[in-house]
Amino acid sequence: MLKWNQAGLKFNGTGLKWNGDLPSAPSSDMDGTVDLTWDKVRGANSYMIQKSPDPITGGSWTMGAISTKSSATLSGLTSGTKYWFRVAAIGAAGQGAWSDPATKMAAISAAAIQIPRFKASPTPPSAQRFIPPATAPN
Repeated sequence: MLKWNQAGLKFNGTGLKWNGDLPSAPSSDMDGTVDLTWDKVRGANSYMIQKSPDPITGGSWTMGAISTKSSATLSGLTSGTKYWFRVAAIGAAGQGAWSDPATKMAAISAAAIQIPRFKASPTPPSAQRFIPPATAPN
């Protein structure tokens, strides 16, 4: 049985069925990486992972990785970009059917996020008093 951990991709004997999105927060903190995990399929020697940028088109699927484990980390992706992934188990009988696509966003490391800095006013606005220009002291 092949399924995305914590998600719902399951092998149904003839192919894989996808029932939800992959978790969006990758465990890796490296820019442009995506961590994928799934449950092992009995008889599988390896797994082929393909990726596609969003939106999926007829020719957008490209090789992502080959893994002998039920996990893979893909790198070299554009940080903060939504990608689609699909997996096929490979065993003695050859490649199985592709899973339904699942989506995940490539990681953005905390170091890459820039937060604007603001200067605090010495007097909070609620404590300031407005003096109209005509009555302002000289």
